[in-house]
Amino acid sequence: MFKSKYLITFILLSVTIVNCNILQPKHKKEADVLMPLAIGNSWTYSDNNIGTYTITIVDKKSINGKDYYLAVDDAYQDTTLLKNESNGLSFVDKYDDNYYEYVFLRYPFDKTLNYSQTNDLGGSVSYNAYKEKVDVPAGTFDCFIYEYKSDEYKLPNGGYESVSGNLAFAPGVGIVGDSDGNSKLISYDLK
Repeated sequence: MFKSKYLITFILLSVTIVNCNILQPKHKKEADVLMPLAIGNSWTYSDNNIGTYTITIVDKKSINGKDYYLAVDDAYQDTTLLKNESNGLSFVDKYDDNYYEYVFLRYPFDKTLNYSQTNDLGGSVSYNAYKEKVDVPAGTFDCFIYEYKSDEYKLPNGGYESVSGNLAFAPGVGIVGDSDGNSKLISYDLK
């Protein structure tokens, strides 16, 4: 009787441990990054201006000895090279066969973060980042909101560019939309 009591306790404890492991989030290790990057990951959005579109990680590319993931936006056929760094999400711009790398979104931070950085093209970009809950069709997420605005700067092709906007990122999920509500995450598939 004494041994069977311990055996039953051991079995119940084992089942509980196994069930707790099964119920953990599928991508718990990815919660340390703003955007989980793996070939095959995809995010589908509803946008007030262009309708529905999907961003998919389709390939991995090495640039200057670093591995970046290639994300393709099927609405515009835009491509972006992304990499999670210890201090945030970096990306690469390509102009005239030259690559320009920089950390785009710093992460993690506690409550708010204000910073500026100069990209490799000489453009200065200011960021205001803060935390906020965001409701989209795919769910409700605790997000990091990044508002950004750049000075106008000259591109290698002779043109000029300035950018501004905002993005909402849910760590471990990725971009859930913009905080203006123009673009909203409908669904996502993480490999």
